[in-house]
Amino acid sequence: MTMAREMSAEVTPVPAANPETTGFKVGKGDVACVGPILGHNLWLLFSTPIGPSLLGPHPLLLSFLRGSLPAMITTGAVAHRGDFPLPLAVIAPLFILCFSDPFYYWAGMRYGRPIIEYLTGPSPRAQRRMAWAERMFARWGAPMVFLAYFIPFLPQWLCLVAAGEIRMKIWMVALADGLGAICFVLCYVLLGWFIGHPAIELANTISHYGLWLTIALIVVVFVFSFRRAMAQQALQVQPPA
Repeated sequence: MTMAREMSAEVTPVPAANPETTGFKVGKGDVACVGPILGHNLWLLFSTPIGPSLLGPHPLLLSFLRGSLPAMITTGAVAHRGDFPLPLAVIAPLFILCFSDPFYYWAGMRYGRPIIEYLTGPSPRAQRRMAWAERMFARWGAPMVFLAYFIPFLPQWLCLVAAGEIRMKIWMVALADGLGAICFVLCYVLLGWFIGHPAIELANTISHYGLWLTIALIVVVFVFSFRRAMAQQALQVQPPA
């Protein structure tokens, strides 16, 4: 999926190698399927501090490395200034945004329903969100893969896993996911294009205070991850009613 993709980068949990809880034995195929998802999410988490420093001087590089909303907006503004072509600003973040998408689709094919239940966790809110997404996906299918980029409360990975679970044709998933990613990026790049110089000034100001913002981001990420881990642990140990 935001800001929605950057900090809305809730890092998706990845199934642990425990056959008793996951219902399958871990082999080379599981590592090949789940490993890239884990690596992608860890990169998005631990590369967060580089954002403030790169945003002003190297927004295109930051867009390629993280696909963050501020980077996309700034690249649009810089492209408007004439530093590089607008299509390059659109292409730059696509790789990092879509890197793990084929593996989520593969995970849905490989593991089916159990992987959805594991990834959503025991949270009642997550369960309601999953039920709503499944109803919508059963009705709309490929359009939901496309729209997942634009619905903040709908995890994009859930649509991809569901597509794999029902064995949706891979070309349909690739087309819907690719078009969704391009349209998503284009919206923010064009926003920066129309904002123009003020967006560049703001990016340079952020980079000027990059060290302090980096420290603040590290603290926020740590606190958020710690609180989420504690909440999930509390739900797991809570006795049944």
